[in-house]
Amino acid sequence: MRLFDTLAGELVEFVPRAEGKVSMYVCGPTVYDHPHIGHARSALTFDVVRRYLMWRGYEVTYAMNVTDIDDNIIRRAAEEGSTEPEIAQTYEAAYFEQMARLAYVVEGSGVYFDVEKYADQYGFLPHRTLEQLRESAGARVEVDEDKRSPLDFALWKAAKPGEPTWASPFGPGRPGWHIECAAMSLKLLGERFDIHGGGKDLKFPHHENERVEAEAAGHPFARYWMHNGHVVIENVKMSKSLGNFVTLQDALEEYDPRAIRMAVLQTLYRGALRRRPPGEYGDRRG
Repeated sequence: MRLFDTLAGELVEFVPRAEGKVSMYVCGPTVYDHPHIGHARSALTFDVVRRYLMWRGYEVTYAMNVTDIDDNIIRRAAEEGSTEPEIAQTYEAAYFEQMARLAYVVEGSGVYFDVEKYADQYGFLPHRTLEQLRESAGARVEVDEDKRSPLDFALWKAAKPGEPTWASPFGPGRPGWHIECAAMSLKLLGERFDIHGGGKDLKFPHHENERVEAEAAGHPFARYWMHNGHVVIENVKMSKSLGNFVTLQDALEEYDPRAIRMAVLQTLYRGALRRRPPGEYGDRRG
């Protein structure tokens, strides 16, 4: 069995950590809005991988996170006059409700990581040097004047007034986004677990930061990396931030869930799934 490993940048022979067993970790949603088709594509892609491995006779342990504390959740709670737990619970419920309809079931400042101290090991997933990443950092990393480098990322975020907070040796605050997945995958699956999956847009900085913070702390991380492609509308990636998304609920009201599942699976998982505007191919009537 061969798969395309993002870290290696090529098709490689898949050899699991333990014979007959496969451990998988897939990044799930940040629950501050309704899920859209892009979320469905990622979920379906790795559901098929999981099912295929089981069909091949492997015992599969599959873990997925739900991010329930994040800047977007805090911002949404403030906009709606709600609380972070209420926002997270509302949209987490919406996510799993819609996924179930696709026959997919899944039971201020702070402490920063200094990438310069790990320079020779940073940039493996995006296949770019530290200097190349630094030059193009703008849109893909968090802007913070307190960081020594734009590529440095938060391990622990100091709490701002009114934000959720937990006690720590570094003062009150909350974990950085990347720590969540690294901690969860290592706790549930152990070191050198087999497959880490997620959307192509997570390859950098999220997955690269997960990898380096785990390995810099002495914990060998994922053996293989798989990334599904984007859903594209009129040549632009579908995303919440751009507002060009189709919610999964709206799609399921118009189409049979089996049709959506089939549409997703007809495109190579690493390629873009495109929705083209009406009339792009001309009038084919008559």
